[in-house]
Amino acid sequence: MKFGEQFLKAIIKKDWKYSSVDYEVLKRFIKERTTQGRQFSTEDEADFIKLLEREVAKVSDYRHVKIGELTRHVCELEANGTTENLVEIDDVTSQLVEVSEFTELNIKALNKLIKKHDRWTSFVLGSMFLVIQREQLNPGQIDSLILRLSRLYETINAKFNAPPPPPSPQLEAGQGQGPS
Repeated sequence: MKFGEQFLKAIIKKDWKYSSVDYEVLKRFIKERTTQGRQFSTEDEADFIKLLEREVAKVSDYRHVKIGELTRHVCELEANGTTENLVEIDDVTSQLVEVSEFTELNIKALNKLIKKHDRWTSFVLGSMFLVIQREQLNPGQIDSLILRLSRLYETINAKFNAPPPPPSPQLEAGQGQGPS
C-alpha cells in the first residue's frame, strides 16, 4: 500500500482529516507541474511554499489547541492530587499519545512531500523545511506534559498506596491505650 493511501486511512480512522496535511493535493501540485516536459518554475515554487506553509500551519494550529487543552487539564490535576485523578491521568496521557501520533504522521507526510519536491524539481527545500518543522511541530511540549503526568501519578500513587506507618513502640507495649 502506498504512503498516501496509508496516510488517508490513518487520518480518517482518527478523525483528523481536516487538521492534517492534504498530502494528495500537495503531491498532485508537484506532479502536474513536473510531468509532460514541463519545468517547475520559480512561480510554481512560490505557490508550493505557500501551500506547504498553509498545511504546516493547519497541523500546528490543531496541535496548539490540543496541547493547550491538555496543559490546562494537567494543571487542574496537579492542583487536586487525589486517587480519583489516576483515571484522568491515564485519559490525558492517552490523549497526549494521540497528539504525538498525529504529529509524527503529519511530519512523515511532510518529509515525503519534501523529498518528492526535491527529487522532481530543480529546487531544494529539505534543510530549510526542517527548521520550520522543528519550530512549529516541536515534540518537546508533549514530552514535558507526559513527564509532569508521570510525576503526578507517582506522587498520588505514593501518597495513597503507601504502607501504613509502623506502630509506635508505645502501642506495641500496650501503653497509650485507654483503660482496659
